[in-house]
Amino acid sequence: MDLGASPSRRRRGVVLVVGAGGLAITQLGDRKTDQVPAADVQELVDFAIHHKTQAQTLGGNAQEISARGVQELYVYGRGVPAPAPGFVYRLWAVSAKDATHLRDFLPYPDGTVLVRLEVDPSTFDHLLVTMEPAGSEPLVPGEPAWPETG
Repeated sequence: MDLGASPSRRRRGVVLVVGAGGLAITQLGDRKTDQVPAADVQELVDFAIHHKTQAQTLGGNAQEISARGVQELYVYGRGVPAPAPGFVYRLWAVSAKDATHLRDFLPYPDGTVLVRLEVDPSTFDHLLVTMEPAGSEPLVPGEPAWPETG
């Protein structure tokens, strides 16, 4: 699998890195509800209002929403299909040299995904979503979860 970013992604300038200050990752909400809590959606709206954001398609009706110079980004999607039974989606930060596992996630029952990442977007080329067996050790990324991913 080619881990390099597309030329258009390289020009975009928004990339992902685990910063020296650490990495904070949350799937917003406590997943005790069937839908993303309104307060979590409001966080994304506030981010978009306060920053000049750009979106990068990840596939599966999901996208990365980020802003240059801001150490925060979101993965958001509606109508995201559930992975196969016993599998999860796995999110990776990918550069030409390696891939770093960020987190596993599942869509809410209504197909919504909202994942917030506090990261320094300056070293990785792009995000990659794969489908992996739940509970498996995230050593290397598998194939993209969706044909339009990667």
